[in-house]
Amino acid sequence: MRRGEEGKRKKTFEDKVGLERRGKCENEREEKEEKYMKGWREGIQREKGGREERKGRRKRRGWRKRRGRRKGREEKGGREKRKEEEKRKKEERNKPR
Repeated sequence: MRRGEEGKRKKTFEDKVGLERRGKCENEREEKEEKYMKGWREGIQREKGGREERKGRRKRRGWRKRRGRRKGREEKGGREKRKEEEKRKKEERNKPR
């Protein structure tokens, strides 16, 4: 397979483990597959742990308050918007007097 064609074909399990598609004895393939899956599972476990920790840190930092105005949007989101509407309503109530 030439270098340019590598990305076009979806990678199979054999590619990831480094086996040719045919001509290898079956039990060797199974051993490698087992090893690969074991590593993959451990990786997932590790990832999960990290993700939980990160989530906690974000919560502590008051992440949610900032969330509405992220990505360059200028409109306020969620709580801020509601607060402004309440303020406007109060002012309208007080005007006629």
